[in-house]
Amino acid sequence: RRLSVWMRADILDGGRDSPKTLPHELGHALGLKHTWGHTSEGHCTSGNSDHVADTPQNMRASGSACDDVADTCPGFGVRMRGDDAHANVMGYCRHKRDFTYGQMVRMMETTV
Repeated sequence: RRLSVWMRADILDGGRDSPKTLPHELGHALGLKHTWGHTSEGHCTSGNSDHVADTPQNMRASGSACDDVADTCPGFGVRMRGDDAHANVMGYCRHKRDFTYGQMVRMMETTV
């Protein structure tokens, strides 16, 4: 089984997000979704899920919306509640640096 990740060279040009783009795209290649799942609407639905139990359910955020610590889907459903994962590599916030334990397990399971 072969794993490939393709990126345009200009994505890694040294801009603000360039060091974070490769880990984000590798996360996709290893089975991870965005922290908000497949939805891009501005409201909470059952689709606001990356299907990893320890990632708090959240709405899509980027730019200045990432500066606020918030729980954009408070009390929604039975998934883990808590502040949005703004530092998560699979989000669109500029302070990306973390994977959850569950995300790491998902990536390892994908490679088996």
